[in-house]
Order: sequence, then structure tokens, then C-alpha cells
Amino acid sequence: MLTEIEIFFGQASCTLEAGVKIYSLRVDSVHSEAYKVLGGMNRAGQEAEEGCNLYTLLSSTMQFI
Repeated sequence: MLTEIEIFFGQASCTLEAGVKIYSLRVDSVHSEAYKVLGGMNRAGQEAEEGCNLYTLLSSTMQFI
């Protein structure tokens, strides 16, 4: 027959397992969201660089006209 201590450890292990699953899902979610933000920042940075280069090119071309 199970003692109170064995029942307590059984409940504690189930609670701990559920907590670990929830925590791991949250960590995965934060990780994927961080990479989405990083990708957006990278694209915005590239667009800004391209815009700057285009502006510089047009400015230098306009000086010769």
C-alpha cells in the first residue's frame, strides 16, 4: 500500500513535469519571437543601407548635371 510520502512525491513529480512543459513552451515562444524581431531589424537595416546608398548615388550624380 502506498504511504503518504509516496503519494506526495507522485503529486510533486506530476506538478514539476507540468511546470517544466509550460516553461519550455514559453522559452520556445520567446526564442521564436526574438528571432522574428531580429529578422525584422535585419531587413530594416538592409533597407536603410540601400536607401542611404541610393541617396548617396543620386546626390553624387546630381552634382555633375
